[in-house]
Amino acid sequence: MTRKEEIALGALLHDAGKFLQRANPPGEGLSEQSERLKAMACPSRHGAYSHLHVAYTNEFVSALPFWPDGVEPSRVANLAVYHHRPQDEDQRIIADADRLSSAMEREPDEDRAAGGSRRFRRVPLLSVASTVLADDSETPPAHLAVTPLSPRAAFPKPDGPPAADLTADYAHLWEAFLNEWGDNRCPRPLDFINRACSVLERYTWCIPSATNVVPDISLFDHLKTSAAIAVCLWETRSGEPSEKPFLLVAGDLSGIQNYIFGFQAGLGGLARRLRARSFQIEVFSEAISLHILRRLSLPIFHRILFAGGKFELLLPNTRQVRQVLSAVQEEASRWLFDRSVGEMTLSLASVPLAPDDLGDFAEASRRVGEALREEKNRAGHTLLVEDGRWAEDRFVLPALEVGRQEAICRCCGRRKGALTEDGAALCGVCESDARLGQHLPRAELAVFYDDRSGSYRAPLGTYSLASSSEGLPTPPLMAINMDAEPGETGRVPVLARLKARYVPRHPDGSIVTFQELAEKATGRAALGFLKLDVDNLGYLFARGLRGATRDRTSISRVAALSRTLDLFFEGYVETLLREDFPETYVVYSGGDDLLAVAPWDIALDLAARLRADFRRFTAGNPAWTLSGGMALVGYHTPVLDAVREADAHLEASKSLPGRGVLPWPLPEPPEGRPLKDRFTALGTSLPWETYPDILDAAKTLLGWLRDETVTAGCVRRLLRYSGMYREFQRTGRTPHLRYAPLLAYDLRRNWPERTPAQRRAREWAAALAAPDSEQMKALHFICQYALNGIRTGDTHG
Repeated sequence: MTRKEEIALGALLHDAGKFLQRANPPGEGLSEQSERLKAMACPSRHGAYSHLHVAYTNEFVSALPFWPDGVEPSRVANLAVYHHRPQDEDQRIIADADRLSSAMEREPDEDRAAGGSRRFRRVPLLSVASTVLADDSETPPAHLAVTPLSPRAAFPKPDGPPAADLTADYAHLWEAFLNEWGDNRCPRPLDFINRACSVLERYTWCIPSATNVVPDISLFDHLKTSAAIAVCLWETRSGEPSEKPFLLVAGDLSGIQNYIFGFQAGLGGLARRLRARSFQIEVFSEAISLHILRRLSLPIFHRILFAGGKFELLLPNTRQVRQVLSAVQEEASRWLFDRSVGEMTLSLASVPLAPDDLGDFAEASRRVGEALREEKNRAGHTLLVEDGRWAEDRFVLPALEVGRQEAICRCCGRRKGALTEDGAALCGVCESDARLGQHLPRAELAVFYDDRSGSYRAPLGTYSLASSSEGLPTPPLMAINMDAEPGETGRVPVLARLKARYVPRHPDGSIVTFQELAEKATGRAALGFLKLDVDNLGYLFARGLRGATRDRTSISRVAALSRTLDLFFEGYVETLLREDFPETYVVYSGGDDLLAVAPWDIALDLAARLRADFRRFTAGNPAWTLSGGMALVGYHTPVLDAVREADAHLEASKSLPGRGVLPWPLPEPPEGRPLKDRFTALGTSLPWETYPDILDAAKTLLGWLRDETVTAGCVRRLLRYSGMYREFQRTGRTPHLRYAPLLAYDLRRNWPERTPAQRRAREWAAALAAPDSEQMKALHFICQYALNGIRTGDTHG
């Protein structure tokens, strides 16, 4: 098997020399041996060598101090170095993979492009999100800093590209990269490659793979996809030649919402169980994708996309692969079905691809996504169909026999458990959920096994939570560092990936309950269930990378875009909550959406902050918009009901037309094209651009209420006038406009002007009567916010 792994390493490192080349001034950094190599490995044009980075690749690979068992270093070096002048079939495979990853869009070598060897040291990586639907001729001012990967580092700089040479920045980054690379001492080749991928992502995410085209593909995404392509080509050419050597596989879990939220209201430990179940969805998908790759002896770089529990794998199109996929779908679906008592199952879909299909990977991804949707429409068919016929005996779950000392589980209501002293029962699965939810916020690692070594069950294996990679009982399949750190011991395959899992905790480490969370709200003790979702994502992936003169839909660019989005929703959201919104509970955040629970007023602040930060993250590109909704509920409201209400608010934001402030709900939706990009809460749907001003006005009115500048009676009458105006918006009937004279009369009688604050309040209220007042349209929101802010006592929904 080492030949395949040598191909994998050769392809993974084939352009690593571009990093070292940038970290050295022109003409420096090469040994005599690497200098001599130029004559054999570098193409020659008009008496001068081009593609000099291959000599730097040789310099790096030849000096590595450790290699895994069975891998021949000199062979890896030859595979990595000769991709521009291949001399055997394996080298040609890597050369083909290099071209297919970039969709053959490269212009002449960047050493010889305009500006020469100094230009590529000055050109930074552009945010790939900033180039979506952008004109090919325009270069947006959205460059990324040369620094190790972190959520905050992934925000583009707004002040345009730097004019200075970046060599010193690359040199510092290279030094840190070498130190971390040297810690990789995994003896098994697959483990070594998997850990190497994580190190490469941390340090090459910010390096352009090429500067002679739009420089928005990172070196990491190019190396990763090139390696996946090369291994697929090697497997098919050496075993089962095919005109379509690739199989693009998409996987997702069906029935997850009922599983996550399907437990009884009023049960203690609600926050722990909710956290556990939402975490399990991603863990289950992680486990399934890892087991597919391990059964096929393939590295992690074959997982092209992984976001929000969904994954896409680029695999060799062979009989073995198809057999493994069929077996995994059946085994995992059965396990998930039993675990969730019929709620969840695994959906897998695949499409074969020819090499040219990788040049339009956005279209390939759309095709496999469509196949996955069809598969989800018949979720569970692998369990309910046998030999082409319905297995009718499987349509009804077996009867649950409850013994004398047992009862139906008080949490899930689906399994049985032993009776406790209080006369209730908790099944083993729900007990495990409670332990997981308690342990999760303090854990750093999720460690996956293909046997029973782990503490918790997962499809096809087990997993554990740990605070350190030291002292693990057996070598794991993979360890995910959820704080995005590399790990203490170099003999464990650690993938650094920041996961959104934040929950508020007491000083003793216990999780804050939903009741305690609600009581932290201003005024009314209630919760806000906040949902956010990126608009038109399918269109942006399918069409956003197509240009007027050239499509930029290569596999490496699509992978870069997906990874970038997930970094915001998983990595940045976790960082933001820890640092700035510690009273917020994230149910899930990843891929392109989020569900969080917080005190209702904090949830409204968080919505404004996330929208503003998402705009910065995407460099202000108008192609990227968010829709959101918040449901204000009592802390005893069943979670599934609260989530459905938040879903309804989100759907309103995505379906209401126009850019104006609108009352919600409406008896009939108004005519017009939905423009999305809005936020719905407190009975009002607002365009995001107006939301910060409306929220500020609401807080100002609450402040006047609290310091008695205005009375609660004044605000309640404003709420009544708002209702009249909203009826006018809904019906167009002019009698509802009598709010204006009523407001004028109210101001004269009930709004004094004895203090400066009272005069400001009266002026603000008087302006509401103007026909074009935006705040009149949002007055319902403003008054609801203020009245909820002075209300005391709990709310039971």
